[in-house]
Amino acid sequence: VGPFVPSMDASELAKLWGQELPDGLPPIDIAAVAAAQAAVRGALRDGTVSSAHDIAEGGLAVALAECCLGGGLGARVSLGEEFFGAEAADATGREAGGSGISPDSAAALFGECSGAFLVSGGEDALHALGVSAFGASVSVRILGSVAGDALRIECLTLAGAELIELSVPDLARAHGALAELFA
Repeated sequence: VGPFVPSMDASELAKLWGQELPDGLPPIDIAAVAAAQAAVRGALRDGTVSSAHDIAEGGLAVALAECCLGGGLGARVSLGEEFFGAEAADATGREAGGSGISPDSAAALFGECSGAFLVSGGEDALHALGVSAFGASVSVRILGSVAGDALRIECLTLAGAELIELSVPDLARAHGALAELFA
């Protein structure tokens, strides 16, 4: 929900890759962000959606993983070609940390943005978020469903399909290993 315009500039992944900080960050559509925040806040207060998580630090993939960990449930997500735009093509010429993830998938999955939210709930409730409390139009994309015991992300890029799949227990182990680094 909201303006999903991920950027690798100053992202956590860019930091891990050793990229320098940019001179500035991409512009933010304040009206679109405010409309998305109002719509998500209202839906949470009304109980019409089950959960909401910002897509900021770490990007969409991190938000998905954190939601799976928080709820103890998996998710099945499919990202179509509309997720892989100019930002992705210019992101970097290398794979994501040797993981085999293409640069355009890395940008869509780990690019960060302000004002976008990952929301779960019934399909009707999600579509109802399309008009905020202010009457402004809010971007809503259905990415997949909450299901199973694994996070499964399929990226359908122009170059072909890529699949990332991790069980919720594997996500929990990885998250726990990170916690040890910061103890």
